[in-house]
Amino acid sequence: MTHQKTKFSYRLTEECIETCEWKSPSKRWMIVLKWLTAISAIAVLFVVALAPSAFWIALAGPGGMGLLYLGLANSKQFQEMHGLYRHNVFTWDEIKHIYIDKSRHLISLEYEWLNENLNKTLPWWTYIFCHEKDFETTAEIILSKNTDTPHTRKKIEVLQF
Repeated sequence: MTHQKTKFSYRLTEECIETCEWKSPSKRWMIVLKWLTAISAIAVLFVVALAPSAFWIALAGPGGMGLLYLGLANSKQFQEMHGLYRHNVFTWDEIKHIYIDKSRHLISLEYEWLNENLNKTLPWWTYIFCHEKDFETTAEIILSKNTDTPHTRKKIEVLQF
């Protein structure tokens, strides 16, 4: 899958920031695949009626599409991947550094994360993606809640994983 959308939601309170993210898969392409399979199956009937020797070749197209549809629609791993939901709560004193990128309307909050595999605390980031019109207000609110936290205005590279 190359084009998956992730939706984000944020809540800023006096004590903390809550971030939620979830995958929002489009079901339209599954519907299109189902209908394309049905239409091509009907076309196969006409091809087979004209040339019975082309049955196996004609069956490969809609048969392959039908198997793909059934595989994706019934795959537990595929459903879990699209059911991803993360909810994190960070108190303002957990934030170690704030990075602000005005050109991308992006705010990055650095905090410490315990990597259980390494049994080590590592720096990690959560990102706040803003609309252009809301960026300055959001940045001001976050900076006002974190007056003692260092902040830097620079270009932010978003980690992709």
